[in-house]
Amino acid sequence: MKILSYMAIAKLIDALEKQYKTILTDEERALLIKSSGRMDEWVVAILQFRENNNKLTEREIYKWFEKSGLFEKTLNQIPASQRIYVLNPFLAPSASFMAVQGYIRNKKLFSPIFAEWFQKSHHIDMYVKNGLTLTREEVQIMQLLAHYIGHVISRDQIAQAIWKEGWITKYSEWLIDTVIYRLRKKLNSSFKIQTVRGRGYVFVHKGKTVKLSTLSHSLVEDVEGTIATDGYIAYMNNPNSHRKILKDLFQALRREKLDQQFHDLFSSKNPLRILIINSYSYDNVDAIALWISKRKNANDCIVFSHTDERALHIHRKRIEELGLESTIKTIFDDIRDTRLRKNSFDLVINDFRLNFNTTHEQNKRTIIGMQKVMKMGTFALISVVVDPRYESSRYGADQEKAPIHLSSPWTFIYSEQLERHCFPVPYYKSLFKNNKLKIVAEFDREEGKAWVKQHLSTAKHEPFYRRFMVKK
Repeated sequence: MKILSYMAIAKLIDALEKQYKTILTDEERALLIKSSGRMDEWVVAILQFRENNNKLTEREIYKWFEKSGLFEKTLNQIPASQRIYVLNPFLAPSASFMAVQGYIRNKKLFSPIFAEWFQKSHHIDMYVKNGLTLTREEVQIMQLLAHYIGHVISRDQIAQAIWKEGWITKYSEWLIDTVIYRLRKKLNSSFKIQTVRGRGYVFVHKGKTVKLSTLSHSLVEDVEGTIATDGYIAYMNNPNSHRKILKDLFQALRREKLDQQFHDLFSSKNPLRILIINSYSYDNVDAIALWISKRKNANDCIVFSHTDERALHIHRKRIEELGLESTIKTIFDDIRDTRLRKNSFDLVINDFRLNFNTTHEQNKRTIIGMQKVMKMGTFALISVVVDPRYESSRYGADQEKAPIHLSSPWTFIYSEQLERHCFPVPYYKSLFKNNKLKIVAEFDREEGKAWVKQHLSTAKHEPFYRRFMVKK
């Protein structure tokens, strides 16, 4: 199945008219394009239907597609991780599968009859006690839970279903708790909404056993790139492990006097917005809190975003222990297909998370996502482990002559025994530049080369890291 351009769809219709020896009226052609959403297989199906039926209306097309199973077949073509956008098409980022493939255009589903079928086929009356009605918020949450029955839904996803594009600023823990409480009272006796502590909620049949060990991976299975093992998470939360955390990043900034770049930002009376991407270490909460401790603005907001509910739980717990709930938030978000608003953040931090990507395309989408959410004129701090194979005079003083093979990043395994991927220095410089981020400084270079050697577990080559300060 493929969604075609207007020119391509016109050529397809012309060819099908010749094949079926028929001529569509202007009204029929317009109806065909509208109902099919320019999906090639749908166009063929509608023409086949017309061949055997004189009446071509949107209602008849809908009935035929429903009967033939074409709606269901189309839904199955959409990756599970993207179906949240079928429910909420306005949330789909421009770089998402749904937008790139044309399933969503102008914040709407490609076909009005597909949108209608999806709403009807996922109707929620069957889950509710007879005679009871649901409020608008209850309907929105129930649709989400029912569509992902048996899978954990985070509180952030619920917030997006309720408040749509304004969910970050309107977010209310109290309202979510209240709506879930009311829904539980209204469900019929066959179903239940189960709380999965630190992760969210799961909607299941009563009597069905739900294994939390399975649920913990229900969201991350569809996430691209390297998935952290439980052992890695334990390693990164052990202060005795040889780790690099935000505390080290901030020390490097002070050591090289780059923290002066943030003087105006930290002295501003405007609310400060900082985004920290995919942190796994609880003490990163401590580090960022200490770094901004001189500020007294109650409206400052620090956001830890992640694709892994295990990491979000670790950070939520630490935030609660420190009593920082009013300032520091956690959000389920993939920066590669981010749902965060454009131009929202004064500073974005990506500390060694590019190495969790397995392809150049994932790296590119990460940087595009970061650039999107940054305000104009603001900074991002990016730390990466670098491919060490070109550290010789043959390839220049700073690998500038190193070959760049976009399809084959170098793989390394460090002390925490998790495989990750990296490219040469020129690759990262080009990646930032090509996506409109100017390199202001490269720093912590000596430490980056010395530190890895001390705790190496990769045999042949010694990876090192590099830190970049970039500006939008």
